[in-house]
Amino acid sequence: MIAVDWVLPVTAAPIRNGAVLVSNGRITAVSPAGTIPIPKGCFEMRFPGCAVLPAFINAHTHLDYSALPAAGDGLPFFEWLELLYNLSSNTTPEEAASAASNTASDLLKSGVAYIADAGPLGISGPILAERGIGGVIFLEVFGIDVRDNLQERMSRLKERISELRRTLNRSLSIGISPHSPYTAGPELLRIANEYAVANKLPLCIHTAESVGEIERLMGLQPVFSLSRRENVLWTPPKTTPVRYLHSLGLLRPGVVCVHCVHIDKEEIDLLASSGASVVICPKSNALHGHGIPPFTDLVAAGVTVGLGTDGTCSVGRLDMLEEMRFALALERARLRSPTAVSAKTVLEAATIGSAKALGLHRETGSIEVGKSADLTVVELPPGRLNESNIEPAVVLGACSPVRMTMRSGRILWSGKCPP
Repeated sequence: MIAVDWVLPVTAAPIRNGAVLVSNGRITAVSPAGTIPIPKGCFEMRFPGCAVLPAFINAHTHLDYSALPAAGDGLPFFEWLELLYNLSSNTTPEEAASAASNTASDLLKSGVAYIADAGPLGISGPILAERGIGGVIFLEVFGIDVRDNLQERMSRLKERISELRRTLNRSLSIGISPHSPYTAGPELLRIANEYAVANKLPLCIHTAESVGEIERLMGLQPVFSLSRRENVLWTPPKTTPVRYLHSLGLLRPGVVCVHCVHIDKEEIDLLASSGASVVICPKSNALHGHGIPPFTDLVAAGVTVGLGTDGTCSVGRLDMLEEMRFALALERARLRSPTAVSAKTVLEAATIGSAKALGLHRETGSIEVGKSADLTVVELPPGRLNESNIEPAVVLGACSPVRMTMRSGRILWSGKCPP
């Protein structure tokens, strides 16, 4: 049993002086501490001055590039992409795996028990399995030039999926990621989408991240191939990313559109009616100078919104609590109002919202009886805490490393031991 000053179930009201009972990896009771019968032989952990929450879900990151923290910070985005391509091409598999392992440790220390990791190699698979972290590994595929052999690229993708499956456990699944509308052409997008549907795989795609992306889709800028070292041969759709994906049938349940910074109301409505989800990465968007995603506009329209950090190559360090603070502050700055978004809404995005976006919500994302015991314990700031300010106190006042991260009842990270 875990006893704390506050239990924040996320899908229910906070509980003062609460407790969560765990048995065989599942949550069996959530209630004020004195009302839960303690089974014989139950091990009790008390965390005074702390709150327990659902373990955080980092719904978008790139562990493959962990060896390149903050690489090229301050470069214009497409110059940054070229630098990242060149640097990653000269990174050894051993160096990449070692850095990814260290980043996985940082995730656990920040209360994360599930991630959605996107990359061309999937090196995170055995690392996450070893650490006990769950989630989805999205294998990226590229091909926009009409000269690209798409069948060969899809064959290589299928081979990587087969190889990766042999290294995973039941808590990890595989998805595919045609990287973006400016690196995956219309034919590859169609083929990848058909493959995902036929094999019941989730699909994620970087969408409407930058102005440069829109300019390239509109035919106002050439698309430069980093592998061919020349401009690609393709026919721009001359429309915006969300409308483009909609026209190709890629807006549907099971699809995660990452970023969605530059979208208008019609596109938000398209996302809402399609059942596709959105994952925002506000800190990365701010550091790259892209802008601020319309977080609350998406939520108000009924779009499922999750929260991700993006990769260390963009943000330097992966910290979901810091990402929540960025999401809160930037949305209020965007709308110039302190009432624009609540800490509760941000907390929902980092937990149940991310779980829904990745199709994990029946298992995790909230503290409910019957769900997996995926929990994080954070230290609270000192002072007067009550039902009206406990969620802001967590989002604004808690910090990494957390006191404990648990998945399926197994402690994956523990800081200061409870008395």
